Amino acid sequence: MLRSIQTKFTLALLAVSLAASAVVGLTAQGLFMRQLNSILAKEAFDQFASDITAYYAAYGTWEAGQKTEPFDQFVRRGCWLIETTPTTTYSGVMPCPPLTQSSSAAPAPDTAAPDNLGRPDRVNSAPTPFQFVLLDLDGTVLIGAEQYQEGDVAPSEIWRQRQGITVADQVVAFAVPVRQPELAVVDQAYLQAVRTAIGYGLLWATGLAIALGLLLGRRLSRSLQELTRAVNAIGQGQLRQTVTVDTQDEVGLLATAFNAMSLEMASAYERMYTLNQTIQAQANTLKELSIRDELTNLHNRRYFNEHVAHLFSQGQRYDYPLTIMLADLDHFKTINDTFTHSVGDAVLREVAMILQNHTRDCDIVARYGGEEFVIALPKTSIQQAYPVGEKLRHRIEHYDWHRLHPDLTVTISMGLCDQMTLGSHERMLACADVRLYAAKTRQESDWLVA
Repeated sequence: MLRSIQTKFTLALLAVSLAASAVVGLTAQGLFMRQLNSILAKEAFDQFASDITAYYAAYGTWEAGQKTEPFDQFVRRGCWLIETTPTTTYSGVMPCPPLTQSSSAAPAPDTAAPDNLGRPDRVNSAPTPFQFVLLDLDGTVLIGAEQYQEGDVAPSEIWRQRQGITVADQVVAFAVPVRQPELAVVDQAYLQAVRTAIGYGLLWATGLAIALGLLLGRRLSRSLQELTRAVNAIGQGQLRQTVTVDTQDEVGLLATAFNAMSLEMASAYERMYTLNQTIQAQANTLKELSIRDELTNLHNRRYFNEHVAHLFSQGQRYDYPLTIMLADLDHFKTINDTFTHSVGDAVLREVAMILQNHTRDCDIVARYGGEEFVIALPKTSIQQAYPVGEKLRHRIEHYDWHRLHPDLTVTISMGLCDQMTLGSHERMLACADVRLYAAKTRQESDWLVA
């Protein structure tokens, strides 16, 4: 059993090293191609230089040779290929035999010489893979190739690549290769063999790397996948996640630490959740206390003013009516003085219940202060609000107050206002207050003024 994740990674690196060997193989192929091209280039240059050297040795100068025999014809005839020993060297000028019409080595005058190397192919010799431009010492093209024509002045990029050709230890001309190598058949076959060997090596290395990767990756990833699933579950709110610990390596230690962390986090979350619920409940309680009347449990004046301002703004924007109803219990001081304050408090609670139970959910019912109540009726005109007020007045007047005291009677006066043209809800409240005062100054049978 593997005890250390480092050992696992060591084996994984072994697989990587096999892949690296493939890279080395490809690099070796590139280096081989570069070296092969270099060798072919040198051989081609040496062959071309030997032709030029022989031409200069035969005629002394390029100009003299051109007057006597063109270079391509000289090379095709191969007149300078003399049987020599390995130690034979040229000394001085070695003129070729006269070229006659009967010479079997010379082609017909109108025979076109192939020009794929800066000079024609030598008889019975394999074509060299480079084409050369020949330059004199001043950089003028003597033998053209590609886009460089005879008599042109070589551009700087060609001049920088020049290689000298010497005769009797003196540079007589320069040659510049202008074509990439074209491999001979035998070279191509050898290169293909190298590529095939590298390909088989790559296949074997890839197969071994895949096998090792699957073996090690499966063992290593099994625990990590379980950890990942547990972490994702926690992220989705499923706490108290644990994973199996079946190794003693770093992954096993990680799993053990995760299990401890998961349980601790779940406990901390539960404590925090409980505390948050308590805080939220307390916050809601405080909020309700700040906006509700403790005695009647209706909304207080502060809440009413904040929300009726919004209703007024919405009514102006969308052109729907708003009616404000201000109500006041009649002779409430007498009730307190006659039947005690506890009965008076009970009356306030019962009136609040009646108002709350017989208005809409969208209406705002609030205790405005003392024995005063206020109701905001959105999207309600004064003609629609009048029956609502009359119904509330009637229910309060005919409520079973005898439960509180046999002699107790309760009535209420109301003032209504829907004049949004006044410009603010405060002015509408003032208008309703004026009408409430008018209602209270009327006869006992008239409790509502609108």
